[in-house]
Amino acid sequence: MVKLNSYIASGLVICFALLLCNCTKTKHRDYVELDNDSAIIKHYNFLPGTYWIYRDVFSGRTDSFYVRNNYHTEQAEQYTLYNYHFITIAEINTDNTNPGDSANWIFDYEGVQVMMEYDYTAYVYGWKNQIQFKPLFRYPFLYGDQFSRYDTAALTQIDSSVIVNGLPFYNVAHVYHEANPDPSAGNNITKLQDMFYLNDSVGMVEISLNHPDHGINRDWRLIKYNIVR
Repeated sequence: MVKLNSYIASGLVICFALLLCNCTKTKHRDYVELDNDSAIIKHYNFLPGTYWIYRDVFSGRTDSFYVRNNYHTEQAEQYTLYNYHFITIAEINTDNTNPGDSANWIFDYEGVQVMMEYDYTAYVYGWKNQIQFKPLFRYPFLYGDQFSRYDTAALTQIDSSVIVNGLPFYNVAHVYHEANPDPSAGNNITKLQDMFYLNDSVGMVEISLNHPDHGINRDWRLIKYNIVR
């Protein structure tokens, strides 16, 4: 009887080990941390409490941008688990020039590159537009065309120092962005020409939007900011 019990116990141990192996094999996924570049996190990981206030040089209107949330989310694809890092920024018109005209901006951190998506949800100017391209920039800043979807972004110039509304900034990258310059492409993306001026201490010091098809022409320049990391 003792010998029989020993056989039974051994069999249970083997079955449990096989079951554990099978479970581990079916549930295992390689984990990919998409914001694992220390330089990106050091300079561009903006937390709630961060805000930027810009004034448009064309209209004189004042708009505020603030970090609504900063979060990670996991997405499984086959045997890989991706950890995406998003920072959502809300834009509001703070001087009541046109409070209905607002937007959401999202920074998506993926390793050494950052994709920026901005989505205008108001129809105040009779338009609604969402443009995605990645990356907006790679850090450390690199010259030349940046990989993108449906549009083109290129880092054209880096200024060692600039002054915006009396505020000094250093290492400012000029990123030119255009979408659907060829109407025959038929991808239904609004034609636009934008310029973003990026600094590695506060983010965007100037945002220039030129959307001729919808009469949008802005040049936001930073007048005040508070950065929380």
